[in-house]
Amino acid sequence: MGSASCSSPDFSTNSSFINVAIDAALLSVDDDSDVIIICAGVYAYDANITIYDVAHDITIRADLGADITLDGSDSYQLLRFGSLVNSITISGITFQDSRSGGGAIYAESPISITSSTFTNNSAVNGGAIYSESSISVANSRFTNNNATAAIFANVLTVASSTFTNNRAVNGGAILAQSSIAVTSSRFTNNRAEYGGAVYAEGSISVASSTFTNNRASLGGAIYEGGGSSVTLTRNTFSVNRATGYGGAIFTNSVGDVLIGHSNKFTGNGASRRAGADVALGIGTPSLAIQQWQRLGARSVVIVRD
Repeated sequence: MGSASCSSPDFSTNSSFINVAIDAALLSVDDDSDVIIICAGVYAYDANITIYDVAHDITIRADLGADITLDGSDSYQLLRFGSLVNSITISGITFQDSRSGGGAIYAESPISITSSTFTNNSAVNGGAIYSESSISVANSRFTNNNATAAIFANVLTVASSTFTNNRAVNGGAILAQSSIAVTSSRFTNNRAEYGGAVYAEGSISVASSTFTNNRASLGGAIYEGGGSSVTLTRNTFSVNRATGYGGAIFTNSVGDVLIGHSNKFTGNGASRRAGADVALGIGTPSLAIQQWQRLGARSVVIVRD
């Protein structure tokens, strides 16, 4: 399968359902590293995908130039990988309308996603992707996903991706337990109880990204819940809202918080008039703010209750 294409496959199946075809293709893998290519089309499921748990490196990608959609029909999980898998790479695929306990894609191993789209997926944890390991996402789109977060990971890296109209309990768009690194991405109209767009339990670094019209109780755009550090550089926060504290950002970091002078804050607000832009939890010992676009008591507060 590694050198095959849709015009010259070395494995094929005539199953009417993509879950059966993917299950069969994975079972036919006989190397430590292999590639499954999906040909153009919209593919339906008639059951949840079978968990794949063999010590291989697996790539699943669209055929060159092909439009691929995996459709869960509001009922099924689309891909699932166990902890024995060495690594997973997904490229060029649209995942839509899945329903499950954990993500359109559930992975207990490191997973990399590129040039893919996730739309209208729902789960208890990680509406689009759930991983107990690490997730790397690049050049991808996430829209109208619902769960504890659109992406739930231990360690999460996001680059050049967009998150729009996602809903969650914590982190409308993304949640990570250990660390988050985001670059050149856009977060728009996401909603959650904590962290309208981003929820970080550990360290967080965000650069060259835009947060617009996200909503939460704490941290309209970003909530950081007590990790080692917060570093924000060259970002724009516009019209984000919190019903509690931190219209744009709420952080309770136990380490340093660096919000560089290159960040821009416009029209953010907190209903309790506390931290229209940034609110600092009592656990935060230090703050380096070099320059703000907007000054005054409403911009930065320390929350002590």
